[in-house]
Amino acid sequence: MTGVADRPEERAPAPVPRARLAAVLLALFAALCAWHLVPHRGRDFELSLGVHLAATAAWGVLAAWVVAGRLRPRFPVALALCVAARALLVPLGPELSDDVHRYVWEGTLVLHGVDPFLHAPTDPALAALRGPTWALINVPDIPAIYPPAMQLAMAGGVLLRADHVGQSIVFGGCDLLTFVALWRWLPALGLPRERALLHGLCPLALLEFAGEAHGDALAACGMVCALWASTARRGSAAGALLAVATAGKYLPAVLLPFVVRRHGWRSLVAFALVTAALWAPFVPLDRPLRVLEPLRLYAAHWRSNESAFAVLEWLAGHALRTVGAYAVDPTRATKLLIALLGAALLAWAWRRRWSPERIAIAFSLFYVGCATTVHPWYVAGLVVPWLPLWPSPWLCAATGTAFAGYHVVPRWLLERVWSLRWPWRVFTWAPFWGGLGVAAWRRLRAGRDSSGLPWVGSSRSARHDAAP
Repeated sequence: MTGVADRPEERAPAPVPRARLAAVLLALFAALCAWHLVPHRGRDFELSLGVHLAATAAWGVLAAWVVAGRLRPRFPVALALCVAARALLVPLGPELSDDVHRYVWEGTLVLHGVDPFLHAPTDPALAALRGPTWALINVPDIPAIYPPAMQLAMAGGVLLRADHVGQSIVFGGCDLLTFVALWRWLPALGLPRERALLHGLCPLALLEFAGEAHGDALAACGMVCALWASTARRGSAAGALLAVATAGKYLPAVLLPFVVRRHGWRSLVAFALVTAALWAPFVPLDRPLRVLEPLRLYAAHWRSNESAFAVLEWLAGHALRTVGAYAVDPTRATKLLIALLGAALLAWAWRRRWSPERIAIAFSLFYVGCATTVHPWYVAGLVVPWLPLWPSPWLCAATGTAFAGYHVVPRWLLERVWSLRWPWRVFTWAPFWGGLGVAAWRRLRAGRDSSGLPWVGSSRSARHDAAP
């Protein structure tokens, strides 16, 4: 592991001059304020991209200073900056995605005691509950796909205010809590706590969670808090928090075996009890699996901004045509291949006794790189929280180019056509795959069995996992 904290005998880096720091902070907050001057973030894609890249550039300078040990603010100052940045974006309203309208609808159903997993927005029996944004709900003939913790969080947002502002406060608050958890957790991993600012001031996370009110902040917060509890040897708390994360988005469930191996049966019992408590109000006793049917439809039909999946699908189609297997669907074959690769990654990590922290980052990156649908807010929820642990300049740059995933929005708004263009997709994904490629190449040259995650093996938790 590298960094100032690892070499206490070296001279401490010179602090950033106050004038220079003020100028960069001013540039960052000016770019955030500029969002309010963009006529429409969705239709004016090029202008929006320019604003986001400007904010990302200013944040990147701050991130470089933090990683170099030249910027070490106290917690009240860091927290004030993070709160102010989110407060600027909460009033924006959704223009890049219409998900928040479904959030408001399903939160309203929960508050009225109606199960959103059993009733689609078009159900005429619920006409009395329709609000002013009901007509803007996406795919209104499909019931809820968001797990129960998300449903409760959305209901909390409606309690605060029955529009996008309530949802922005809730999920922007979850994102802020992630920053606080990182600030407290990082020293236990042997890392400077100030690195939490790489998450706390990241423009992509600020826009997606405080501005566009995306719910992925809940699962990200749950994962980080669960790993923090795990590092602190609080197995029951780790299991319970992981259950909350999994009830926000299903992906964190892959961490359960690794957490249970570290802490034993208590973490598993806590996970099971919290999961049962969260799902109990929503699962019908006669057909309990019915709540997963909308998720199956989503996984079967939704495609957007995929990277490795698109390449593998093209190769699979070419290979199947070459051997004359025209009856085999290349899309389904590619999904099976990706599932096998994911299972192989988890099996390899289990055999190599990877820590929960390590597999959390590795599998999050695998999912982002190989999923069939990767919206920019997926990057905000599955990449940005791990930047304080692995501050790769490539991944930091990827949070800027990820915004290019919205290049489809202008035509969708005008013509209802979802048209992905390869030049923009290459621009979106180049830093992400470039960073993973450089990390893999460096580790291969060094002849080390590592994923390029520099903190792994140096923290107390990692050493504990490696013990026989």
